[in-house]
Amino acid sequence: QPQAIEICAKLYARLVPNGVFITCNVHDNIEQRFVRDIVGWDMVYRDACHLAEMLLEGGFKPEDSRIIYEPLGIHGLAIGRKT
Repeated sequence: QPQAIEICAKLYARLVPNGVFITCNVHDNIEQRFVRDIVGWDMVYRDACHLAEMLLEGGFKPEDSRIIYEPLGIHGLAIGRKT
């Protein structure tokens, strides 16, 4: 999480006014064991709170940040605008 916040802060610093940062993440889910053990991907799983923390501690204001999940609640988007 500290590395993700640091990257987010660096991107925030480089955004132009009204620039938008969009990133995505996967929430803990039933498939993560398959992805780790069979596919061999070492994924980082974050919930909505950790995505929001990444944006806010990276410099984005709460009113300019948004977390969106698809209906199954597995794939999340973190969207932040620099005002």
